[in-house]
Amino acid sequence: MGGWSNYTGIGGRIKPELLVEVKRNGWSKFPEYANNKGFQCYSGMVPKKDQSSQSDKKGLKMTKAGKNILKKGLFIAADSARKIDVGLAKIYYQQMAEKGNHHYKALCAVATHLSSRVLKVYAEDRPYLLYDEEGKVITKRESAKIVAQLYSVPEEVRKRIRSKKKIKRKRTSLKRRAETNLT
Repeated sequence: MGGWSNYTGIGGRIKPELLVEVKRNGWSKFPEYANNKGFQCYSGMVPKKDQSSQSDKKGLKMTKAGKNILKKGLFIAADSARKIDVGLAKIYYQQMAEKGNHHYKALCAVATHLSSRVLKVYAEDRPYLLYDEEGKVITKRESAKIVAQLYSVPEEVRKRIRSKKKIKRKRTSLKRRAETNLT
C-alpha cells in the first residue's frame, strides 16, 4: 500500500475502488491474475482477440470483461497520470501523434500500462517513483515539465484526428441516406 498515496491519478475516490479490486480479485485471491497480462485481462483493459492460424487482427475494440468501476477508475487515473508520468505520456503521444488514434483510444492504451504499474506497486508495497528518459528518479514537477516539453500533442494533430472522424461520420451518413433512398 506504500505507493498509492503519492501516485498521480490514483487518489481520492479512485484509490479505494482500485485497491479493493486489486486486493479482492487481482492479487491475493486469484494467483493467475498476479501477473501483468492476467490483471490487464481481469480489468478489461485489453483489446479483443480475433485470430486464426492464418491471421491475427489488430486494433479491435476493448473487451467488455472486467468490472465497470475498475475500468472507469483506470481510465480516469490514466488521464491524470499521462500528464505527469513521462513513460505514460510517451505512450499517449505515440498513440495520438504517430498512430493517429483518438484521445479515448490513446487513454485506453495508457490505462492498460497503468494497470500493470498499479499491480506492481501494490505487490511490491513500495512507493511509485517517476523516472526521466534516462531512468533517473525525478520529482512530479520535473516530470510534468518533461511531459510538457516533449510529449504535448500538437493542436494540428488533434485537429487532423477530429477531421478524420468528421469525414468518416459524413461518409456513414451519406451511405445511410443512399440506402434509405434505394428502399
